[in-house]
Formats: sequence, C-alpha cells, structure tokens
Amino acid sequence: MDLLRKPFDKKYQNWMKAHLAVKITKEGIEPFVYDEIEQFQQKCLTDICKNNGLPVGTTCSSCCTENVVVCPTNRICNAGRGRCNFHRNSATQYRPSGCPNKICHNFKNEIQRAHRFYGAAYKNTDATQWCSNTWEVAKCFMPPDGYKNSTSATETDFNGIIAVLMNYRAFQSKVHADLSKQNNIFYQCREVSTQITHCPSMQVSDADLRHYFGTLRSILTDPAYLASNRDAQIALRRLVELENEEQVSDDETRSPLHSEIDAEESAKHQEETRSQTDSSMDVDKAQEQKTTVEYPEDRRKTETKHSETGYIEIGKPRPYFPGLSRTMAECKAVVVYCEDGGLKVEVVHAVEKCERKSKNLDRVTMHYTGFLENGTQFDSR
Repeated sequence: MDLLRKPFDKKYQNWMKAHLAVKITKEGIEPFVYDEIEQFQQKCLTDICKNNGLPVGTTCSSCCTENVVVCPTNRICNAGRGRCNFHRNSATQYRPSGCPNKICHNFKNEIQRAHRFYGAAYKNTDATQWCSNTWEVAKCFMPPDGYKNSTSATETDFNGIIAVLMNYRAFQSKVHADLSKQNNIFYQCREVSTQITHCPSMQVSDADLRHYFGTLRSILTDPAYLASNRDAQIALRRLVELENEEQVSDDETRSPLHSEIDAEESAKHQEETRSQTDSSMDVDKAQEQKTTVEYPEDRRKTETKHSETGYIEIGKPRPYFPGLSRTMAECKAVVVYCEDGGLKVEVVHAVEKCERKSKNLDRVTMHYTGFLENGTQFDSR
C-alpha cells in the first residue's frame, strides 16, 4: 500500500486505535500497581527493622544485586558451566555473611516469598536502590529480560506493568480474576498488547478491534478494586471515547519521545537549509531575478521571486506512526510562494466535502517540500 495513503486505510486506523487503547489502559492501572508495590516496599523495611532489632528507618544502599544473589542461581548465573557472567568480579560476588546493615539479604528473601513463582527477575533490578526507589522493587516481578533500564512506571511498557500485577502475590486480594489461572483476564490483556505490538501488517480488522477494546475494558471494570478506582475510571471513559471516534488524533498518540525526535529533525533540517542556501545562490542577484519553476507532472507552473525564499508545496499527507491528525486528513493542497515582494498562497487541490474544518488554535500536521527558484530542493518533511 502507498505510504501516503496508508494513514487513511481503515484497518491501519484500527491498528493505531488499538495501540492508543493499550496506552490508555496502562495509564489507568499504573498508579494502582505503583501504590501496591510501594506499600510492599515500606512493609518489608518496617518488618526487617523490627525483626532484627534495628532502629526504625534503617536502610542500606551499599549492597549490589550480585551481593545478595547466591552463585549459582538458575537462569541468572552460569557458574556451573564456567566463569559466571553475573558475579563477574570481586565487588560483585555473593556475600554469604549477608548485608552488613542486615537489610538487603532479608529484603531479597521477602521479594522471593512475595513472587507467585518464586522466580524474581534479579537481573532487572539494582539492589542498591531497593530502599529508595519503589520501581526497582517492582522490576523484580517483571520478565527477566528487557526492563533493566526502566526506572519508573511511565518508562515501563504495558506487558511489564501486567507482569508485576500477575506475579506479586498480594495483588490477588485486590482483583476479582483468579491470577493463578493462566487464561485470566490480565493474561488475555497482555496477549492483546503483544498481538498489536507484533503485527507486521499494521492492520486490525473491525472484529479484532472490538475484541481488543472489550478485553481492555474488563481490566478497568474489575469489580474488586479497579471498578471504583479513580484513575482506572478516567481511563475507562477515555477508552470508550476512543472506541467511538472515527479517526485517531495525532495529539493523543504522540509521546514525549516523538516530540524530542521532531525537535532534533527540525534543527537538522534548519542547519541543512542554511548550508544549501549559502552554497547554491547569491542572495543579491536572486532578489533581482525571476524564474519559472515547473511543479511535478500533476502540478501547474508558477513564477516565483526572491529565491532565498523559493516556494513550498504543502498538503501531502505525512504518514507518522502511531497517529494521524484529523486536520491533516481533511486539508487542502496549497502552494506558498513569493511574488511582487509578498507571500502568495494558491490552492491547487481542495477537499469537496470537509466535515471538520481547522480553526484557530488547532494543531495541524502537514507534509511540505521547499524549492529554491532555480529548482533546487532545500527541504522536505
């Protein structure tokens, strides 16, 4: 499928909506998961201090994860097959005598007992932060690979959040679903997320989309706790609104990372534009010249002045994962150029029926190509 037309394909739109639905659901359960792990962290520290005769508030930040994990430990270190890659030097050896502050080894034992399968993912976590960073404790309940650099709930994907919820035993008292059963609703939601993320065709049928929304809603309406949780109910309302929308808004789907990428691209394009402009023309001569520039085959000819400005074609849809602006889908194709010392805007293609016109303060996304009057392309986005 032509990339310029792909954003308008119904199944592609469904795929983008499914991505956003997972994102909204994740945001709805994040605070719930974080709060429960924070309570576990504080309870562990309180109990450890009490059981070992330590002053209330005693912590430790000197033991690394390797110091509290026995060597060898299945699926973590391979000392039985040669040199251990986990306990790699003298500073990262297991300490049989335990934590000098009597905190970290006991904390590790509490985590082990709290894990549904007694298989905490110690490779993910930094034990030096167990007393200070709640999410380092949460990472012990995630899959063993891929979450080492996730330092907060917002940096953790949906599957990681669900893994914490399923693997920390105490969550069972806060959800109606039986977490011990493999096909529980949280497991199903994780499967939905995996199917959407690993969809090579980037297409979702209407039937699958309805199934995805229904499955994700079931988490947010779990009667034990989430059905009355404020964050979950806000997410539920957003999910219902999204399901009823015909198109996905670009603003809704863009992340801070996308904004950073755009800023970097913009700076790069500006630098390239200045470099090409300086090397390809003489500004003083350009202001006195008038040149006819031909558009691509399906465009008309026009004349431009002031080649330091050139002309810009605006209006081709720019495909951008994971979102699509409504305004972009309905925009006109226009040409902007300089003539007689002023800026001119010419409409070369107009939408016959536009159900939603852009208005003041709307954010629009556009594709453009800029040319100097000698025909040299200086920018395209």
